Parts: sequence; structure tokens; C-alpha cells
Amino acid sequence: MNGESASSIFQFSNKQSRVLENACYCALHYNTEKARCTSNPEAFEKSVPLREFFPGPTPAPYESVELDFGRFQATEGLFNPDAWGLDHPGLHKLVHKAILECSMDIRKEMSRSIFLAGGVTQLPGLADRLTAELDNLTPPAIRPKVHVSPYRYHAAFIGACTLAESPAFTQSLVTKENWMKNGNAALRKWTL
Repeated sequence: MNGESASSIFQFSNKQSRVLENACYCALHYNTEKARCTSNPEAFEKSVPLREFFPGPTPAPYESVELDFGRFQATEGLFNPDAWGLDHPGLHKLVHKAILECSMDIRKEMSRSIFLAGGVTQLPGLADRLTAELDNLTPPAIRPKVHVSPYRYHAAFIGACTLAESPAFTQSLVTKENWMKNGNAALRKWTL
């Protein structure tokens, strides 16, 4: 980590996420948006003040970050990982692959039951873009439906709390004693 503490790296990453959440969005049609931005970059300009990211006596190194093309280019890698130099399928292809791995009789229902969770899912346009990309991958008879909850930023925490309060929680645990006695076999109760 080049002498940097984990805390400072987390703080930097958190600041990046906040800039992303405050200024960026997913373009429904990337190439169209890129052409519009090229012809009129002023319409896409957005300034993100940095003062809130540097509380205390240490001043922000810059007053603000100015973005234009980067507002939607930064998120394009979610659907086109080549843009980030990655050799991976995009989000829409991963979701589509997961649906195809389900049995044939539930694929249609699974396509209608896509739920987004986590902080990055709050990016404006993400649900619409994911729906459009999935529409291109699925047969016309299947209309994918992407659901977004206003609580999706904290979905993992809410889910963990709900699970911890359920009577099934203690039955789902793999205790240390069970693990020490059975090893990997203790996980068999999770195998379908």
C-alpha cells in the first residue's frame, strides 16, 4: 500500500464514491451521449465541491472537481469493461448468464425479478440501462424488470438484520465446533 494506511486508502475510496454518486450517471445510449457531449460540452459540465470531503483543519487540495464527459464515461465500464481495461463480461451479461443458469421454467419469472442493491446502484440511469441491455439479450416474449428500492444503499445491512432476527438464523449457522469436527462437510447443509 506504499506506506499509506488502510484508513487513508478507505477515506480516498469513500471520497471517490461520493464524487461518483454526486456527479456521475449511466448513459442509456453511450455513443449517443458521447456525441451530444462532444457537440455541446458545456451542457454536461458539473462541478462537485470538495470541501465536504475534507473536514477539519486540513483544506481540500482543490475547491472542486469539474466533470463533463467523465460523468458518464466513468460508469461505462459497468456495461463495457473494456473501457476500464478489463477482460470481463459486463453487468448485463452477468445477470443474463445467471438467469440462463436457472431451470427453463423459472427464467421468465427470474427476468422479471431483478433487484438492485448497494451504493453504486443509486447511480442515475443504472436501472434503465440495465433493463435496456437485458432487453437486447432476451427474446421478445420476455420483458426483464429491474427493481430499485429506496433502501438499496443499505440492503445488505437490512438483510443481515432480518436474517439475524429470524428463527432460522441459528439453524443456518456453522458453529466453530461443527467446523472443527466436520470440516468442509459442515457446509453440506448449504448445498442444493
